[in-house]
Amino acid sequence: MDPVRLKKDEKYNISICSNCFKHEHKSKMIQTESVDEAIYDMIEQRFKDTKEVELYIPEHKRHPGVIVDAEATLDKKFIVPIRIKFDICRNCSKLLGQSYNGILQLRNPTKEILDFVKSELKKATEKNVHCIKEDDVINGRDYRITDAQFTRHIGAKLQNTFGGELILTAKLVSRSRQTSKDLHRVTAMFRYPDFRKGDIVNYRGREVKIISFSKKIFIEDVQSKKKEQINYKDLK
Repeated sequence: MDPVRLKKDEKYNISICSNCFKHEHKSKMIQTESVDEAIYDMIEQRFKDTKEVELYIPEHKRHPGVIVDAEATLDKKFIVPIRIKFDICRNCSKLLGQSYNGILQLRNPTKEILDFVKSELKKATEKNVHCIKEDDVINGRDYRITDAQFTRHIGAKLQNTFGGELILTAKLVSRSRQTSKDLHRVTAMFRYPDFRKGDIVNYRGREVKIISFSKKIFIEDVQSKKKEQINYKDLK
């Protein structure tokens, strides 16, 4: 028996943000990771007893204003016509109109460091702080962030968590018309060192052992066993 095609109804329409894939349900914006996931979520909300979904979406462009007619077959019994409308949610509309006030530069990052930054940026969106652009560069990655204070904060948190070199700089970019205050763009450059705890390196012609590193490097002279703290620039 062929599946029964349900009549097209307004309740099978779905509006999806073309930037973040959030979709609206009962006046709430629900976060999803893709167009498919948004539609699966919509079907789960509206057809609660469905166990199997086959989704067909024709090729389309994902731009605000684009409308796509798709369909879903539920439990091989019913074909549900779905109209997808791409839009921009309020949060992304604000985000895409913002400039960046901070740059986070990672150098020599490990996977753990990259995952850490990804997690921190995701949590920051709840406070309306966003990464508006991410670029892979030689030996690292750059993030353009909407909030200067957060950029300082995440740089310090990286150094406290992993150890490494942190260089903070600020550049005057404009003056606020409302407050007459100078507006600065902050750059936080975090460089994870090439060495690791226990490595033997050369320091001013001497062999020293890396004992630990955080804001500074704690070393021990291999011959004299003398311990001291040095700056990261001292090992360059």
